[in-house]
Amino acid sequence: MTARGSSFGLPAAAAPLVPGHGAPSSPSFLQATFPGSPALSHTFAHSLGSAPGSPLFRSLSPCHLPLQGSPARAMDSLSNVHVPLEAIRPSKVLPVTAYDKDGVRLLLNFASDCPPGRPDVLVMVVSMLNTAPLLVHSVVLQAAVPKSMKVKLLPPSGIELAPFNPILPPASITQIMLLANPTREKVRLRYKLAFTLGDRLCNEVGEVDQFPPPETWGHL
Repeated sequence: MTARGSSFGLPAAAAPLVPGHGAPSSPSFLQATFPGSPALSHTFAHSLGSAPGSPLFRSLSPCHLPLQGSPARAMDSLSNVHVPLEAIRPSKVLPVTAYDKDGVRLLLNFASDCPPGRPDVLVMVVSMLNTAPLLVHSVVLQAAVPKSMKVKLLPPSGIELAPFNPILPPASITQIMLLANPTREKVRLRYKLAFTLGDRLCNEVGEVDQFPPPETWGHL
């Protein structure tokens, strides 16, 4: 996976982020308005939260309540979907490397099963690893998907990564990501990753489109 163009309208600067403009052919996206809510965004107008105790990975979509009498919209929501880490079964699908630079790697690992009653939801475990001899801290990941989808990030396992020690396994942070795709379209996920490596601030943007076909979700 490599970073792609700016059709999602992501600025490259650190927080606060200024909304950009997508390409005319880009699908429509929703703009983020609530911090820490399930994610969907055309532009990352939301600030990157790096205060102590803030989530490591922050999702960006507005929290839309389903309308009464609209079961389809209620099914699309991820607000009541929670998957404990210990309940996740790894799939046989190879993980996707979303970011790999200067000893810092970000991987998307796919789960074998969907949440009960939600065959439209792909469960992933985001793993961030540090093989650099420097401390990684103040990490924030923001994500966006097309308007027809939703993405939700559950609380992370930590907020920093210790320097690499060659006689110990590399430090890692894990976080569950849920992605709803009720219309079974091809998935494109855009991210902005911000962290401090040693004393150097890093801001990266990229796009991931190497997802399993939606019709295989729940049987990976």
